[in-house]
Amino acid sequence: MKIYSFGEETKPAILLLPGTCCHWKRNFGHVIPLLQEHFYVLCASYDGFDETEDSTFPNMLIETAKLENYIQKNLGGQLFAAYGCSLGGSFVGLMVQRKKIHIRHGILGSSDLDQGSNDYLTKEGEVIRNVNGNQTCHANCTGRGKKGVDEMYLRIISHRYWQHK
Repeated sequence: MKIYSFGEETKPAILLLPGTCCHWKRNFGHVIPLLQEHFYVLCASYDGFDETEDSTFPNMLIETAKLENYIQKNLGGQLFAAYGCSLGGSFVGLMVQRKKIHIRHGILGSSDLDQGSNDYLTKEGEVIRNVNGNQTCHANCTGRGKKGVDEMYLRIISHRYWQHK
């Protein structure tokens, strides 16, 4: 696994986690310049997903442990936010569940956790939000382009950060 970083390390850290078989640049390249104005931006490239590595994707738990180890070693075990798209949303959920690091804001976009009716998503969001005191937003991509959803939710977190600073 590789973690690509952008911006100043002194700013709040936000981790971007791409979807299944997605390249980090393709999922997030268009929002990194916007985000690095206000955040230290980290993008994960899972084993088996990066053209610079000769590796295969082991499993969710091994990759989650690698993410947690990186965050503990390089960020004192804390993230301002983690945004996971599809498979990445599942990583956000696992990290929150395992409680080995602290994520102030977890955002799930088109993850396996947001497939259901609005009533179901509301209940599910309440459960996840109450785990470890994290705030969680769900993005249901129905009727919207993927890029638009990513940009919308990343703008929301940027706006929320500056409202509470």
